[in-house]
Amino acid sequence: MSLYDTLSKAGFPQIRKNHNRVIQFIDTCSGWQDRDRVSSQQLLLALQQDKGRVNGRLFEFVQNRVNQWMPTTVITPRDDPLYNDVVLYADSSEEVVLVKQTRYKELFYTYRNRLIHEFSRPGFGIDIFDDNQEPYYHSLMDGDEEKRLPWQLVFPVAFFHHICQTSLAGLEAHLRENNLNPYLSFEVSSKW
Repeated sequence: MSLYDTLSKAGFPQIRKNHNRVIQFIDTCSGWQDRDRVSSQQLLLALQQDKGRVNGRLFEFVQNRVNQWMPTTVITPRDDPLYNDVVLYADSSEEVVLVKQTRYKELFYTYRNRLIHEFSRPGFGIDIFDDNQEPYYHSLMDGDEEKRLPWQLVFPVAFFHHICQTSLAGLEAHLRENNLNPYLSFEVSSKW
């Protein structure tokens, strides 16, 4: 994630806020096709956390999607809807904000923050595949067949390697296309 921050600064030094810079870098350089998908499970949890949001079209839409998932399967990003399809169900500006916050690119940034600032992963997900280059969900049981924890979204290590590689290629294209020198994005001096 430190590498990803550095690459984003090389491409977009004019964007000061880390969040905005990383999101712009994902949009411009990553080639990540699932970045604008909305995590049904994370949106469901966000709506449940905001107690007034458990009745309505948006809640019903995501709850129905998650309820269709089979507990013995691994769920991939293609099982989640795109932002433009989900936002149609939002009945208020607050719900639109929740939909935006649960897009994969926003969750990537949240994941980044947990790794960098707390040296931990969010949730209870387990990286169970050595070579999986995309996020996925798996379900967890809490010792009791009747008590299943919410689906856990995992961004595996192989995914981080993959997105760094594709973003590096995208960064090179962005720098060439805009005639930018990445070295000018960083201040270098004797004083440190």
